[in-house]
Amino acid sequence: YAPVVLEIFGGGYTKGAPALVLLCAVMLFATACGTVDMVLNMASKSLWNLANVLVALAVFIGLDFWLIPKWGFMGAAVGWGGAIAVANLLPLVQVLHTPGLHPFGRAALLTMTASLVCFGLLPLLTERVLGDGAGAMGAAIGAGLPAYTVFLICARRVLRLEMLARALRRKRVGQG
Repeated sequence: YAPVVLEIFGGGYTKGAPALVLLCAVMLFATACGTVDMVLNMASKSLWNLANVLVALAVFIGLDFWLIPKWGFMGAAVGWGGAIAVANLLPLVQVLHTPGLHPFGRAALLTMTASLVCFGLLPLLTERVLGDGAGAMGAAIGAGLPAYTVFLICARRVLRLEMLARALRRKRVGQG
């Protein structure tokens, strides 16, 4: 539904839909990686983190110089997406090998799968049935949110949502 979202800014912006889709996909990957750069910092590997950021910057600049003249805004999106991917992939690999941590436990994989179904598969099916307009996007959101809510309720023990609820209650009590 990238064209529908970009229509908010005017008709000319819908040309950026492929770039928006690419960047959204890269951000899904980055979100799945979590805050692995912070884990490196906490493991006293801040120089590694700095090196990762510098490599990501080099990827960004290199891809932009190479691709923008050929592909325009899509080249810029590929450059930015490449930098985001590198900035997350490098610390992910380093965290897996050095401290030996694994960010993809049962709860994370379950949540990723539910998100993919509720906000990937359901919208794809909705688009196939209703088309790609604003009404179809609303229907996709209308189907995805309740489905994800049901998932959260069913998986609350695995996800330890009671811990989150207790922490939020404590915070609210402390503010009052």
